[in-house]
Amino acid sequence: MIEEEIDAYKELTDAQIKALEAAKDLHDYEESIAEKTKNITDIERQLAAMQNDDSSATVAKRKKLEEQLAQALSRLFPKALPKLLVYN
Repeated sequence: MIEEEIDAYKELTDAQIKALEAAKDLHDYEESIAEKTKNITDIERQLAAMQNDDSSATVAKRKKLEEQLAQALSRLFPKALPKLLVYN
């Protein structure tokens, strides 16, 4: 009887530990997505600010930012990006 209760408490605590680990993983994932999304937004804002400037320095900077944007998007959407690039 006592061993059954001990086993039940062990199962309960194991389930609670797994739930806490899953919650932490979800939190970490959401933070990662938020950080990646902010990075993309920052790059897009910089590109938008340069859109009417055709000086050679700005064109070079814009090209570099476009490469950074592509990399940032591939980190956010690692499997979807190649498909998006094909269709656009």
